[in-house]
Amino acid sequence: MSKTLSIVIPAYNEEEAIEKTLQKCLAARAPIMRATGLARVEVIAVDDGSRDRTRARAQRHPEGRLVGHRANRGYGAA
Repeated sequence: MSKTLSIVIPAYNEEEAIEKTLQKCLAARAPIMRATGLARVEVIAVDDGSRDRTRARAQRHPEGRLVGHRANRGYGAA
């Protein structure tokens, strides 16, 4: 059975930081797989009802996955 590591990034009104965070996490996938032997590392950004451009900026990185909440539900829900 292959194992996957999921990196989950909860984001609420993070338009200034989300792209840099996603870029760093996406770039870390290959080194993590080499070091651990994992078959897959996925990066998931959770837009927790942001009122700014967080969602639009996260969508610029289709190699990651974007999940969205219509309203802010808090970091625990994200």
